[in-house]
Amino acid sequence: MLLSMRLIPVVPFFVANLIPALLDVSARRFAWTTFVGILPGALVYTWIGAGLGAVFERGERPDLSVIFEPYVLGPILGLAALSLLPVLINRKRRP
Repeated sequence: MLLSMRLIPVVPFFVANLIPALLDVSARRFAWTTFVGILPGALVYTWIGAGLGAVFERGERPDLSVIFEPYVLGPILGLAALSLLPVLINRKRRP
């Protein structure tokens, strides 16, 4: 559940940090799920930022059409697919 909260940023970050403390989650599990759960989002933001940096280097102004550029759409679709991973794992576990 903690990994899902990290992968799907619906829960505010401070709440996602408080819940494990209230539920007595071990520090090792907290650190592992935080690292694995935050990494995909960090990669997506970095990838999009690098793509937007290229737009600014060309002297252009980004507009809404930039959403459909591969350097923006690709990471967003990848993160959306990754957010389905907990659902797929849960279905696989059920008999």
